[in-house]
Amino acid sequence: MSGAGRSPRGPGAIGGSSRAGRPPGYTPHSSEVEPGVLALVGHWREEELDNHLRRTALLLGWWPYHTRYSWRSEGGFPDWLLLKPPRLLVVEGKRQGLWPTPPKQSGRGRWSIGQAQWLLRWSKLPGAEVLLLWPSDTLGDIARILQHGATPEMACVRRTAAVLTAAEGGTDEHGEPPAPPAAAAAAPHPR
Repeated sequence: MSGAGRSPRGPGAIGGSSRAGRPPGYTPHSSEVEPGVLALVGHWREEELDNHLRRTALLLGWWPYHTRYSWRSEGGFPDWLLLKPPRLLVVEGKRQGLWPTPPKQSGRGRWSIGQAQWLLRWSKLPGAEVLLLWPSDTLGDIARILQHGATPEMACVRRTAAVLTAAEGGTDEHGEPPAPPAAAAAAPHPR
């Protein structure tokens, strides 16, 4: 299969509908997902993950928002906003093993912001908790996150950190590698 008709991807762009598109340096732990968990939920489509997330959030007193049909909406916007003051969760749900989509150029030449870039922007908002969830996160982690917050040993936290790190050094909103001014190139990036 040739690359004709595909959107150009700059260095560090995050792959979308491919298992091979994982962020550079991200290596899943061998014990990250038990075979029994994959047997139960590994085949779930994104819709089944969405249903589980909605039900769990409502049971635990959260206000979930999900745009079901995003036609004519801004591309790449995260799937879920979950609110239970003082907490705000921003969640991108994917089928098992898939990654956020990169910036894309439409047939008319307009660029849409990729999902990883949206997650990165949300992560810069003080107090926002950003997560990339897979169906394997449904058997316990999602409820624990909603009740107590995410912890570093959770697979979804490591996965999200890898996506955010790749997006930070990846592409700009046009899918191009960022080109810092010569004077600022050596300066540390302000957070």
